[in-house]
Amino acid sequence: MFGKRKDSKNKAMRDNEELTPWERQQLLREENIEKKQKKSKKILISSNLVKFNGLRKKRLQKRVITLASIFGISAVISLYAILPVSRVSNIEIEGTDSQTKTAIIEASQVKKNESLFAVVPTKFLISQRIKNDVATVKDVNISLKKKRR
Repeated sequence: MFGKRKDSKNKAMRDNEELTPWERQQLLREENIEKKQKKSKKILISSNLVKFNGLRKKRLQKRVITLASIFGISAVISLYAILPVSRVSNIEIEGTDSQTKTAIIEASQVKKNESLFAVVPTKFLISQRIKNDVATVKDVNISLKKKRR
């Protein structure tokens, strides 16, 4: 009716001279859309899916490694803090008499079974306290020694 063409295939079969410029552009547009759809389906199914899975695996591995290392390090630190190895077990003072030894221990304010995390960072303050409180002490050397079994 009114000269409408029924099918786009019939349009392609006719000469380009018979088509109006608008019809030619519509045919080209439809062909381009069909080509893009065919290409996109092939690429999505085959190669992009493999690449996507590979990227997901790499991201997952990075996350697992970082989380495992964070938890592992925190577990080791916690274990060390709990074990008796991280506690003051013995206080030894060399080169003085017994009254001065007790005065040095009181001035240091370090007690048995105190955490090394509290003692080691304050070595300088402990030595200053000992020098200020005990007049006979000229030099203080604080060191950590492992127990020999």
